[in-house]
Amino acid sequence: ELWEEFRQQAVREGWFRANGLEVATLYLHMAEVLGQLPGELLKEFQRAHRSSGGSSRKPEAGEDRYFLFPEKLYARASAIDSHPDAFSQWMRWAARQSVSQAENVAREWHRILPDDIKPLLYLMEQAEKRNAFPTALSYLEKAERIDAVHSVVRAARLRLLAAGAMRHLQQKKLHLAAEKLTMMAALPQSQQG
Repeated sequence: ELWEEFRQQAVREGWFRANGLEVATLYLHMAEVLGQLPGELLKEFQRAHRSSGGSSRKPEAGEDRYFLFPEKLYARASAIDSHPDAFSQWMRWAARQSVSQAENVAREWHRILPDDIKPLLYLMEQAEKRNAFPTALSYLEKAERIDAVHSVVRAARLRLLAAGAMRHLQQKKLHLAAEKLTMMAALPQSQQG
């Protein structure tokens, strides 16, 4: 709350623009400070502020207590300064919360910075872990358009096709497995010894 008051005062006094890089940096710092709290303590703190209005001062009607929620701080920082480092910080925090939150951050990262390969690789990896091979391949295709010679990208196609073929064999869908094997045979990695 003190950092939020500092932000408001700095904007009021003209130190920062309301949506300037300094504010984005401050949001990232605030989120990092909240991230150092144990999860249960942060949730308790958020619940207490929801029910009591937060501090000794009476909150204004409809006042947004966004500064108590790291995800809101990261979203605001990334909207102001769409930089891979901001998204990377947000992603690390989200991954500690849940896979679905991290995937949501990766999708937002990709939406705002479509030429950045990192969110696509993360989404591809998560889809592969769920055995969602067509989804993983679609992320891989997008990553290949960005950087086809990236080591992770080059290794992924053969691995994903092989996993998909194995799955089709287990499901006794031989024609689909044969299609995957044909695609695998056409890959440069398959031509090597």
